[in-house]
Amino acid sequence: MSNFLDEPFNLDEEKGTTFNVIPAGNYKAVITNATYGPLKSGRGEAAKLSYQIEGGDYDHRIVFQTLCLRHDNGDAQRIAREAFKDICTATGLSGEVKDLDTLLWKPVRIHVAVRVDKDGSYPDQNEIRRVRPWVEGWSAPPQRPQAEVLKEASTVQPAFRATGEPMNDEIPF
Repeated sequence: MSNFLDEPFNLDEEKGTTFNVIPAGNYKAVITNATYGPLKSGRGEAAKLSYQIEGGDYDHRIVFQTLCLRHDNGDAQRIAREAFKDICTATGLSGEVKDLDTLLWKPVRIHVAVRVDKDGSYPDQNEIRRVRPWVEGWSAPPQRPQAEVLKEASTVQPAFRATGEPMNDEIPF
């Protein structure tokens, strides 16, 4: 092992990786990492969650979420705690939660949104708006609206097609 490359790596000639934002929609995901600690601002403490999308065009993409569970701004704390309760419920937890590892690797449905910087100073980025339980067998593609899927599923198909032919009551046996 060495600290030196065999050939120089010219940064001016190499391409870096780029990630486009994931389109807004609902995705199946699992929480792969969950930590808790102080905010850089010193104004509170937050749970930081990493979600990995499972399946579809964005399989294995990661989306991050930070929830200020303790914060000196009461509204920020309330909103984060409500979202954290939704996450715990979606993963099947109840009662008291202390160990964040209990959230890991359980399928959930996340609603991803795209946050656009109004000033244009920063690139667009994804944020998680809601977390709900994953219902196995839910077959709606991420971009298809739920209302459309539910309407289609609740539409009763006709048992037969009516025709203008005269009725034939003869039994063929």
